[in-house]
Amino acid sequence: MSADTVRALLNPTSIALVGASEDSMWATSFFSNLTKWNYPGRLHMVNPRRDQVYGQKAYASVEAIPEPVDHALIVVRAALVPAVLEDCGRAGVRGATIVASGFNEEGAEGSKLADQVLTVARRYGIEATGPNCYGFVNFEASIVLSRNYLESMPTKPGRISMVFQSGQLNQSACSSAEQRDIGLRYSVSSGNELVTDANDYFEFFLEDEGTSVIGGALEQIPDPRRFERVAHRALELGKPIVLLKLGTSEAASKVAASHTGAVTGDAAVVEAYLRELGVIVVSDIDRLVETAGLLDRQGWPEGGRTVFAGTSGGAGEYFADLADGTSIEFTDYRPETRTELAEIIRTTEDRVLNPLDMTATGGGELVAVTSALTKRDDFDVLILMAEELRSVDVQGERAVKVITHFNSVADDLRKRGVYALLASPIDRTVTPLGREVRAKHPVTYLHGSVGVEALHHAISYGTDRQQKLERVAAIIESRGVSVTQTSARGGAWSEVESKAFLRANGIAVTRDIQASSEDEALAAANELGYPVVLKLESPHVAHKSEIGGVVVGIRTGAELIEARRGILARAAEAYPGQSFDSVLVCEQITGATELIVGAIVDPDLGPVIMVGAGGIYVEVMKDAALSLPPVDPEIAERMVRSLKTWPILAGARGKKPADLEALKKLLVATSDMVVSLGDQLSELDINPVFVSPDRVVAGDALIVTK
Repeated sequence: MSADTVRALLNPTSIALVGASEDSMWATSFFSNLTKWNYPGRLHMVNPRRDQVYGQKAYASVEAIPEPVDHALIVVRAALVPAVLEDCGRAGVRGATIVASGFNEEGAEGSKLADQVLTVARRYGIEATGPNCYGFVNFEASIVLSRNYLESMPTKPGRISMVFQSGQLNQSACSSAEQRDIGLRYSVSSGNELVTDANDYFEFFLEDEGTSVIGGALEQIPDPRRFERVAHRALELGKPIVLLKLGTSEAASKVAASHTGAVTGDAAVVEAYLRELGVIVVSDIDRLVETAGLLDRQGWPEGGRTVFAGTSGGAGEYFADLADGTSIEFTDYRPETRTELAEIIRTTEDRVLNPLDMTATGGGELVAVTSALTKRDDFDVLILMAEELRSVDVQGERAVKVITHFNSVADDLRKRGVYALLASPIDRTVTPLGREVRAKHPVTYLHGSVGVEALHHAISYGTDRQQKLERVAAIIESRGVSVTQTSARGGAWSEVESKAFLRANGIAVTRDIQASSEDEALAAANELGYPVVLKLESPHVAHKSEIGGVVVGIRTGAELIEARRGILARAAEAYPGQSFDSVLVCEQITGATELIVGAIVDPDLGPVIMVGAGGIYVEVMKDAALSLPPVDPEIAERMVRSLKTWPILAGARGKKPADLEALKKLLVATSDMVVSLGDQLSELDINPVFVSPDRVVAGDALIVTK
């Protein structure tokens, strides 16, 4: 789909409201919004049972309308939609909004209807929003083809374009933007995306000169490979993508044998996927809107060095607490700056801190304070504390003048190229007075923790953008690597088979000997040297420890025979009808830290490499780091250092540090295996990986192929 076809879909010059009726809450909501907000095009009513609707002539069909119509707003039940769309196609309509639910989400009958709609749409070249949607708003053109309740339009349209697969979240985002006086450009409720999907809208927004920031909330990504190209193009153009964290995919439920899915959870896989692509991931609607609004109005700073100045020491401390652990860095003043500030606010130099408490005296010298701060290149971000304006009745005339002055100073700094912001400790709806002052001084407010997180994202986007651009290019390139044919069969590999594959790919594994009899087991233990570990060896049992299929610390032949008989008996009891006689006699490694390394293969997004705290308590610890392949040594080190387990690996309490270089090589080799296996891979689980100062070795492995 081309950008022009989506542009036409979202910019209709004439609309037929099919299913128009005063008795329909939905139809009435759409009609009221279109008329209330002065839709600039022609609006036609279609109802075969009435001559008039909403005081206008009603036509029996779209085809009966005596002039061209380029968009049909279809507000009829699902069963009627295919016939209505056929009527639209004959009438030359090329865009539609399908409101009804009852399609793919409703089982076999709904899927049949969906197929019919898609067939008709393709036959006539109709692009469509929905079905099961709230419509869309084009703020620039005053086209409120939506059931959203809008109390007011923004002071001026913004450059933020968003897509929501949930109609309610679309409405909530519009309300949040309205409360913050943040202007949107497009807000689309895409629904089931039967014809036109999120990637189509995103690609249009990328080419739309009026869009600077792309956002939304997606329950699923319709085509992940295509989305990866969208993300790469967005980084190239400097158009940040901000998305509300997706809901859960089916990764955890489908990764039945591997520990990795249970360790991280499927939502973590989705979040890791998006972050690796340079997407800014947020946790709620207000953070989505505030982050997008900051990026739209002010772009991003060159770095995170920040100065905070206000008339309350407590507010500064509060902001600093909120910023702890983010990319916001409270920089030190130069000595000459500290001296100058002390003179301006009439205090001693030891009280000139960052965050800066200007006190009431310094607040009256705001221009002098900001001039002193901006004389030298000491920071990237300047934040002034200022409450949102309420009214003269509430705050008093003097307070209103002071806050307006802060707005004016921040606006002047912004015009001079300073990344200057205002900060309020709380989140409040912008009042008419606030909108009036913002119209004169269009500065950006940060609201409490929501605003601090928005600034963190803006800083990170600016500092990481080039690195992310190169990373996404590498990810896309890895998708095209030719797949190595590894096995004629699918299913779970035994530990012996899995370890052989690891060994062939440069990963060290424990010394193991397979034994099918007691005599072979005894000979193997003598060759390896006691103590040894005994394991069940069978492709039918993915997690041997869960059925008592692993015994450690075996020191004598008698213990070995007893352990072998017990393992085989427990396996036969757990898996009736299966035959078990093979065990692995393995070297026992002590004094090492146990990790898990593997790949979570999401059915839609593809593989994600994982490293985390391992061993038998892996699912309890849930300490993991994720990254898309390919993983290079730098990414591998970053993953390992992010673990809660890292201080132990680094040599806590005087212990020797683990062999980080060998661990990085294992992660890189695992990533290379995953890339080479491509779509053949279902699961890859190396657990435990024994990590010690002098070696890194895989103790067990499970590979499942399709």
